[in-house]
Amino acid sequence: MATITAKADGNWSSAGTWNGGVAPGNGDTADLNNHSVTQDIATIPASGTLLAIQNTGGGTLNVPGGYTINATNVSNIADNAQVLTASGAIIINGSVNNTAAAAVSGDTTLALLTAGNTIISGSVINSGNNTSGDGIAGNTTCCAVAQQVGSLAIGGSVSNSGSTAWGLESVIQDPKQTCSIGGNISNSGNGGAAIRFPQGSESNMITVGGNASNTGTNGYVTVFDSSYHGGVIDISGNWSNSTGTNGNVNTPNGNLVIIRGNCSAAITPLGYVIVLGTITGAVTLANYGVLFSYAGKLQGTFANTYGLWCCWGNPTTNASWIAAGSGGQASTIRLAPGASIFKVGLSTVQLSVDGGGGGGGYPYFDSWSPNDTPFPPSSTAS
Repeated sequence: MATITAKADGNWSSAGTWNGGVAPGNGDTADLNNHSVTQDIATIPASGTLLAIQNTGGGTLNVPGGYTINATNVSNIADNAQVLTASGAIIINGSVNNTAAAAVSGDTTLALLTAGNTIISGSVINSGNNTSGDGIAGNTTCCAVAQQVGSLAIGGSVSNSGSTAWGLESVIQDPKQTCSIGGNISNSGNGGAAIRFPQGSESNMITVGGNASNTGTNGYVTVFDSSYHGGVIDISGNWSNSTGTNGNVNTPNGNLVIIRGNCSAAITPLGYVIVLGTITGAVTLANYGVLFSYAGKLQGTFANTYGLWCCWGNPTTNASWIAAGSGGQASTIRLAPGASIFKVGLSTVQLSVDGGGGGGGYPYFDSWSPNDTPFPPSSTAS
């Protein structure tokens, strides 16, 4: 169980590549040591599992398509470096993480940029800081994995604890290329995000098997470039945000977020949001944002400026709703047959209707059938 360091560029299986003349094996840590090493056998190590692959001072492992890596951790530990370079679909039986910083504008610091369908059995973790001054929307990359080509399957969670950095970057443009995450997505980094969608990404389909959360100051769960559109994020669990407003549910135009659990974060969509569970965060619908609430409990405040809220069941418990039109545009609250706005005995329930500025635009109410929506719920959260 030793750390085996590379001494020259070369093939993984070549004795001349490694100090000691033996390729890293079961339980070892393979350190690329600022060299370029090419995987020339279908699976590394030849048997067993590496403790880690890392790159002190830099260095890259070049992985051909169709090859497999068995390593508990694949770690980029060098600034402005990339520990793995894939040329096609690969399998990593382990976790992928970045602990290094992006210190200069335009730096690219990450563990893996996908080049084909990729399977990561463990988690994707970033703890490196982006200190370039670019900000999270700049042209500097600081994350663990960037999905650029092919579908991506992550068995564990995606997390970021680095400042102004992110765990996963999704750059795909083909709706057939998807990303599935088995665990949670979370950010605890100051100004960071769990997932970033940079300029040029669109039509993403991301499914998350766990919860979505932000606890980082000025942090995000997901952050989008202003040109982003057409994607779907499907969260099986809950969405929560404990600091600031960036971590709220704020979808861009044409984007759909499905939250199958409860939502305690505020919801301020420009696109579409579906919540199957209880909503306890404040809801603000503007610029034609649309909210579908299925379990029927809205416990936070509600403001609607020419958006659309469609709800099933009895939608309120101690809620204060404000439905306001603006600039001649009408807001809409649509209630399923049998739905009740007011509940007896809840004195704090208040509904106020305000026409807003710009000459009218008074909101209106109507009834509808759940079959009217193209997004019927598959279940009802408890």
